Amino acid sequence: VEARNKAYMRAVPSRERLLTQLEGVKIVEALSTGWIRIYFEREPNSVTRRTLTLAGFRWNPPAGAWQRHGNAASRAAVRRLAAELAVMPARQTGP
Repeated sequence: VEARNKAYMRAVPSRERLLTQLEGVKIVEALSTGWIRIYFEREPNSVTRRTLTLAGFRWNPPAGAWQRHGNAASRAAVRRLAAELAVMPARQTGP
């Protein structure tokens, strides 16, 4: 089943628009659902997770991403978070 899902994902054009990409972090807008999602290469540390939560993002285990409904406020939050993550790369990952 997993192989079939991977094949399907390769065959279907991406339904995500890249908003920002930093070292170890990718921020996209899921066009089909209207969510803004933040993907980390590794698990973010507790300070980063708290910052994401305070910015209105919630962990979505099936998507493997932090997400928030896409609107003007969430786009402003993404700009603030991207700036913060860019200047503090040590906060991106860790326990």
